[in-house]
Amino acid sequence: SLHPRLVLRPTPRDADAYSHSCANTYECVVAALLLDTGQTIPVNRTIVLGRAPSPLSEADSPITVDDQTRSLSRTHVRIKPSAGGITIEDLDSANGTRTRTPNGQTHTLSPGQPIELPINSQLLLGERLISVVDYASVASVGLRNLLFVFLVIW
Repeated sequence: SLHPRLVLRPTPRDADAYSHSCANTYECVVAALLLDTGQTIPVNRTIVLGRAPSPLSEADSPITVDDQTRSLSRTHVRIKPSAGGITIEDLDSANGTRTRTPNGQTHTLSPGQPIELPINSQLLLGERLISVVDYASVASVGLRNLLFVFLVIW
């Protein structure tokens, strides 16, 4: 099938089981990162973001973010899936990482201190704005766009 089965919101008591059984599959993706460029990154595994990221462990998947302003560090943050969104950790970036939750609360991350963020939060990495969105909403848009392209070509 073109569209993966999604487990949208594990209950809090299922959070430990979620982290062990779902963290590395698309079947259980809850969140995606929507970059200010329009790029979408599903958070289905541990990722490190930056201009030229280097994985810090075997579990890290490096994802390069184009940054002409060079406000992102080479390896800026580590992001992991969580039951209600993401867990983010600043990796001692030069320009820091700031967050805003859906209720408007802001926080500047201390390097090496991970925090959990819910869907509809925003990240400011250097000068780059990234939204934490519900994966199901961007996946369905992507599927509709794919279907549209198929129909146009056909």
